[in-house]
Amino acid sequence: MLLLDARTLKGTNAKEFIAEAVVHLNALKIIPAEDFTTKVIDDLQAICYVYREISKQYFSERKAFGDEMAKEGLVDVYCKVASAETTEKYFEDPYHENVTYAQTMMFNLTGVSDELCKIIGKSNAFELLVNKMNSPQFHNLNLGKGKNINQALFYSLKTDLGIIWNSLRRIPENKYKFREVNGIEALISKVNYTLFIIKTQALFSLAYADEPHDEKELHTAFKLLWRLSFAAPNKPILGQSEKLFKTMNKFTKQDFTSSEIKKSLHGTWLELCDSFKECLNCEKDIPEQYSTDSLMGNSHCMISYSWANQKLALRIKEEMQMRKIPVWMDVEKMEGDVLNKMADAVENSFAVIICLSDAYKDSAACRSEASYAYKCKKPLIPVMMEDCFQPKGWLGILVGTSLYYNLFRNSEFQQSIEKIIAFIDKQLNVKSTKVSK
Repeated sequence: MLLLDARTLKGTNAKEFIAEAVVHLNALKIIPAEDFTTKVIDDLQAICYVYREISKQYFSERKAFGDEMAKEGLVDVYCKVASAETTEKYFEDPYHENVTYAQTMMFNLTGVSDELCKIIGKSNAFELLVNKMNSPQFHNLNLGKGKNINQALFYSLKTDLGIIWNSLRRIPENKYKFREVNGIEALISKVNYTLFIIKTQALFSLAYADEPHDEKELHTAFKLLWRLSFAAPNKPILGQSEKLFKTMNKFTKQDFTSSEIKKSLHGTWLELCDSFKECLNCEKDIPEQYSTDSLMGNSHCMISYSWANQKLALRIKEEMQMRKIPVWMDVEKMEGDVLNKMADAVENSFAVIICLSDAYKDSAACRSEASYAYKCKKPLIPVMMEDCFQPKGWLGILVGTSLYYNLFRNSEFQQSIEKIIAFIDKQLNVKSTKVSK
């Protein structure tokens, strides 16, 4: 609950209001950071009220207010706020609402004041904000819906992301400082948060992908974008972005030395192609390799697996080949146009064996393979590669209630292989003939 109201302010015009805010700001500047949870309330509220009154009565003066606050040291004060927020005491403080209001003011002012954003880039603000995002209290933050949300943490993170975004978009040079403090990595760790934050992170990735300076930066951007594209709620948001569509088209035509960039870029195309078509009506402009859902032949059974389970996957391959069943399996790690080769492998398959394991679930490449196979309506054959593994999340949805074949126990391996072969023979009408070794 705010302790002051507008009647306590002495100013009668925008200039006098700003001068009054400067007095209170100077009072805050001399308070040590460790005391910011207990000794800042009156002065902080007064500045917030000045901002509110200027926004109501003198809206066009918000930039002037932001520029003056920047010159007088608002960023230093905000850094003290950010430092205080890493302590448990801060979130127990009954006056947390006042500091939250100050965060909102900072978010709004960075949206109009280049001077404020410039000083943020020159200060340690990015480092403090990134450290805050990486602090333990944010690691297990439940940002679902309803009463499970920790409102204080949620609002704090949301406004901080807004401040970062404003600072980057208004002052492009700030991206160098942001990268120096591992800001992109901090954002990637938050990709499974609420829709608002995920959308903000997508904008970050666009900012970095639009004018890249090196392939390392591009790799980070498209890796983030690929992960964002997995979530169904994100697809229409990303799919309606004409800027993203043009950016991806531009980079698809380039020849990168990094196979990881190609993998992430092509994986994103596979995830978002339908959304682009639906939202932008741009089918004629989609790269040819993604422009049609038509399948080429059905010449083999594909084995989709994680490298952590390669030894067992090779046993499956050997058993299939012994029965003269054509098999496609990436044994030596594909090079070159990796995602196109993967797409061809899926499209040319009559079935896809999905090798279930923790490593498979956590692999972006495996997820793209399995999702594309599902999209192409290929029969999926889930085989269990680890004891006690339970498919959850995207993988649990994909395989649903399908029958799993246990291959991790030697005692069950041969029996399970025979069942898989029988499925291929009877359900898919692919004739196999077992041959001797």
